[in-house]
Amino acid sequence: RLLRAEPRGEVGTPAQLAVVTFAPRRPELSVAECNAVVERAVERLTADGYAMVTSTQVWGRTVLRFCLIHPQATIGEVGETVERLARFCAES
Repeated sequence: RLLRAEPRGEVGTPAQLAVVTFAPRRPELSVAECNAVVERAVERLTADGYAMVTSTQVWGRTVLRFCLIHPQATIGEVGETVERLARFCAES
């Protein structure tokens, strides 16, 4: 629900086995530019150290890959991860 409600992005694939993909909503960018934005966002989040999100390819687009199976993860932490990634994608 947090990802679907985020206006700066869109769910790429619905949750399956605790994995959901998410892509920034940047219509002014080409697919290649948007792919680069996603890769930079992953690098920034990794450097930030807050959470671990990877990227993957879905139908020719690079998207953020969330795997939400940690038993102690809270909805607040997931929301903060979404916020950071959306901000990183918007700033790139």
